[in-house]
Amino acid sequence: MKLPAVSFAVATHWGSFADIDTTYGALGAYVTEQALGAEGPIRENYIVTAADTSDLRQLRTEVCWPVTPTGAPQ
Repeated sequence: MKLPAVSFAVATHWGSFADIDTTYGALGAYVTEQALGAEGPIRENYIVTAADTSDLRQLRTEVCWPVTPTGAPQ
């Protein structure tokens, strides 16, 4: 499957999914404050999974929020 090219703001969450909502909240707040929001689904990239480690603190997930490509990094 080929996905369309999209610009994202990305935050990396370290640890279990039990508190991934904090990463979503921080990234969502940033995107909203900067008025960068764009249509499209939020994506998750699983960088370090339970298949890689049994230490939940080492799990790593990228949360990717779609943004307008005209926004400049702050």
